[in-house]
Amino acid sequence: MDRICPLCNALAQNNYLCPLCGETMVDKGRIQDYLDSYSAEMPIEDNGLFCIHIFFCGKCNDIRKMKVKKI
Repeated sequence: MDRICPLCNALAQNNYLCPLCGETMVDKGRIQDYLDSYSAEMPIEDNGLFCIHIFFCGKCNDIRKMKVKKI
């Protein structure tokens, strides 16, 4: 059985806190969506165990790449 990202599939909520100010960071989606042109017909290519997401802090404007463990 393939593993899936709990954030991409709305199975979990974001609970990442900004390491600079402690504010809850906003999930801006998978990093692949920012690097490649994306089509719904294209397969998702990742490392298999993690889905890399971009998170943004609205309080201090920090941006982080974070690994989300697949389930």
